[in-house]
Amino acid sequence: MSDLSPELNLALAVDDDDTADYLDAPTNSLRSSLLVLDGLFNATTGHNHSGSHQGGALQFQDLSVGRDLNVVGASTLHGPVHAYSNLIVDGDSTLNTLTVNSTTHLVGALTIDGAINSGSTLTVTTDLTVGRNLRVNGATTLVGLLTLQGGLTASGTLAITGAASISSNLTVGGAATISGVITGLRLVLNAYDGGNVLNVGGNAVASGYFYNRSGAGRCWDNIDFTFDQAASGGTLVQRDGNGYVNASYINYTGGGVVAGGKPTHVLGRSSVGDTYLRWWPTSAIGPPISSWYVQANITCPALSNNGGNQDATFSAVVNQGGFGVSGTIITLPRPGYYAISGGLQGNNLTGNQEQLEIRLFNGGTQLDFMNSPLKITSYWGGYFSWQGFCNAGDQIHLNFRTSFDSISGSGEIIVAFIPTADYNQ
Repeated sequence: MSDLSPELNLALAVDDDDTADYLDAPTNSLRSSLLVLDGLFNATTGHNHSGSHQGGALQFQDLSVGRDLNVVGASTLHGPVHAYSNLIVDGDSTLNTLTVNSTTHLVGALTIDGAINSGSTLTVTTDLTVGRNLRVNGATTLVGLLTLQGGLTASGTLAITGAASISSNLTVGGAATISGVITGLRLVLNAYDGGNVLNVGGNAVASGYFYNRSGAGRCWDNIDFTFDQAASGGTLVQRDGNGYVNASYINYTGGGVVAGGKPTHVLGRSSVGDTYLRWWPTSAIGPPISSWYVQANITCPALSNNGGNQDATFSAVVNQGGFGVSGTIITLPRPGYYAISGGLQGNNLTGNQEQLEIRLFNGGTQLDFMNSPLKITSYWGGYFSWQGFCNAGDQIHLNFRTSFDSISGSGEIIVAFIPTADYNQ
């Protein structure tokens, strides 16, 4: 036999070959050829298909490998690769696109040069280190500790429910909701840095001072001064429960004095015990707008045949200014200077001769005194007058006294208020 197949080196029979030699000869026989073919599939020595074959490289419609498939060199897969169990890659893998339908477990570091697009929740159970910028277009919720070595810029809502440690700048373009405590050296708002520490924990507390209007105005508090409803020194005025302001004195510097003219109302108290300031029309004090006086008729007492001591009776004819006229008393309406004058005439009704005493009183103080001689069945007459200061409520009365005669008579009295330049000073 002199011919072999080109691929597997199988022995080929020739027409004049001996049948026995073709079947079992040591070489170039069917036996030796089958041994060679069997040796190609030996588990130890085997054979490879790295070289070329007749008809080109090996091609498979479907390749099913019952056990391990070990590819020493590079593998080029043009179609999809479906791994029903674990896919273990000990070296680098270059993938144009990777679609993972279930959970992916990466034991080592993951380096991504491009963007990460997550259509659902991205959960990182341990540390997340971002070497460059981290951009989140939607809401970001951080439950655990957030540590940033660089800056953080949030254009939308940033919600941090756990601790956050930021060693560089934090810039929030939208709203920031922080349910925990913010600890910082300074708080700078609206690009103004006052240089002092600001701690906010319910109430705003500053170790220095609060300023506004670029530091031109200082904010004061009740440590700098206190307030009180009572008239206490060094305190701000606080109205009491009735809305009143309590004060002992009001000290005017003298500014704002209006020259000339007359006010429409004046401020004062209604009595010595009154603690409130009240308004009165200007006619209540000072020179009156009109005359203040009372004019009254006098009816002399009859006394008795044995004489006596009794006051005359007054009957007002004119009363301007609030005088009180009742029976034997004329009551003065206000403090000030008064002029009191009057005249009398009458008859002696008994046959005796003596002096008629007539006395003008303010309460128990005698203001004027006169004597009129009485003769038997004769006439008598006289006058009285006084000027001076009286208090509001003083009572004027006119007293008559004889030792043993009775009289009759009448007269007139005028009590007038006298305005002065220094009235009520």
